[in-house]
Amino acid sequence: HIEYEYDNRVPKVKNVVRVRHTAEEKQKRRRKRKQLPGLSSIKPTEVSDLHRFYYYDDENYGFSYPSHSKFGPKRLEKRSADRDDDDIAMTTEKIPVLVEGKEQAEEIVLSRHDIEWTKPNQKYQVGMGLVSEDAGASSGVLSLAVNGSKPQRSSGNSSLFYLVTSGQVEFHIHSSKFDVGILGQVVVPPNNTYTIKNIGTHPAQLYYVQIGIEP
Repeated sequence: HIEYEYDNRVPKVKNVVRVRHTAEEKQKRRRKRKQLPGLSSIKPTEVSDLHRFYYYDDENYGFSYPSHSKFGPKRLEKRSADRDDDDIAMTTEKIPVLVEGKEQAEEIVLSRHDIEWTKPNQKYQVGMGLVSEDAGASSGVLSLAVNGSKPQRSSGNSSLFYLVTSGQVEFHIHSSKFDVGILGQVVVPPNNTYTIKNIGTHPAQLYYVQIGIEP
């Protein structure tokens, strides 16, 4: 360990002391090191190209799945609703804002607990966002179970913007396929067919905006 002395309240190194560990202490340190996970025990699908762990948060996004992963935050503890950092000081009441120069109450904030979900099947579900179709656009959240996929759709006359907020997905747009990870962004141009598939080990979630909807 390092011993310090102080000169006008400024710490300076006085002496470096090397502590010799006993045989028993060395054995304990070796056992502790063996208990730490090594890269050889990690599945290749759980390591990114930069050899970093993918971030998995502790939400299932509406899908039940067995979690056998040893990696990721809070694997032994589920956050309670009052500890959710994305819902701090959230309100479901309408908030006064200016509309064409006049103040009026509008619904401009939506908690994730207030999202209305539709679940066409056990593989994916869609939650509507604040922007509605009567405004010429729509927004919402798409959740995909493990190995789940959104069936093939056509973008029609509108453009779609997707932002991956959790997991790994595969996009198939027209004749091209490509993988997208967390914070990856994809635009589906008008008049293109597309599908989205979860290729990760955990449920995936995406935020989307559809622009150019005919009234």
